[in-house]
Amino acid sequence: MTIGLVVLAVLVGAGAAVVVLTGKDDGLPHKEVAAYLDAWHRFDSAAMAAVVAPPVPAELAAAVGDMRDDLAVTSATFTPGPLQRANGTVRAPFTADLDLAGLGRWSYPGTLELGKVGGTWKVAWS
Repeated sequence: MTIGLVVLAVLVGAGAAVVVLTGKDDGLPHKEVAAYLDAWHRFDSAAMAAVVAPPVPAELAAAVGDMRDDLAVTSATFTPGPLQRANGTVRAPFTADLDLAGLGRWSYPGTLELGKVGGTWKVAWS
């Protein structure tokens, strides 16, 4: 009986650790933020648009392409920070690290704003 309780406690503890470590049960848009930042890393405006609140701005694709081309970005990494709830929305801070041809690395902080649209988290693009 004691071994069974120990095994049960270990399994419950492991399940709780998975929820805590992955953040999958906190109701925050971790997947959406990751999808948006991953798409931005690839400068894939269509994938970014899939996570943007409608109506998707017509200038999104041009802005993404212009950023890559005008800054001569050779690689980009976007690292998410901790998500923060704020009056029914979520703020998702991130750090951008861009390698610019001939200039080196440029890093800057940014924040995504997300809200629910039809029950789904979406990025408010501006």
